[in-house]
Amino acid sequence: MKGKNSKGFTLVELVVVIAIIGIIAAILVPTLMNYVKKAGAKADVASAKQLYNTATQLLMEDEDAKTSFYKYNTTVFHVDTESIGGSDSYDLVVVCKLNGAANTRRKENDSVGWHKGNNESQEFCDALNAAGGFVEQTKARSMKHRNHPDGVKTDLWLLCYRSDDKDRIEIWAGNSHGTFESDPKYRVYPSPEKEYTNP
Repeated sequence: MKGKNSKGFTLVELVVVIAIIGIIAAILVPTLMNYVKKAGAKADVASAKQLYNTATQLLMEDEDAKTSFYKYNTTVFHVDTESIGGSDSYDLVVVCKLNGAANTRRKENDSVGWHKGNNESQEFCDALNAAGGFVEQTKARSMKHRNHPDGVKTDLWLLCYRSDDKDRIEIWAGNSHGTFESDPKYRVYPSPEKEYTNP
């Protein structure tokens, strides 16, 4: 009688296969995570460009909205930026903000979409909300690149201009600190900071 040949993996073979899978995973996971981070940053720059174009068109076409945009704005922050074009430091006026956190709703603020930095700018916010596109609470408006290497988390879109050059409109990513504060952290458009060009 012929002896039975037992077919299957030995313990050593299983350990080797598991080790190989672990090595491949260790190589691929950081690469995939980096790809996801870069894709999210690019998506945010595209969204910021859309916001910028909508806001600048509104300022050109609606005189009342323009007056509201520049009227009595006192929400000023000193910011330091670092982009491909070099570093810069200036004062930034925050006109209005929009919750950019994914799958969240702040009833007191999201009911109006863009929210004022002060009472005078609400007319501009209303015109921007009426322009549509990037207002509703959807995944399309949420920030994709929210967790940054320096530990900062961003969850606000901020529409701003430079205090020394009011024609320079900028879109920033901000940190609300959970209280809907306007705390600009990174310029997203134009001239995105390095965090968005090379996250």
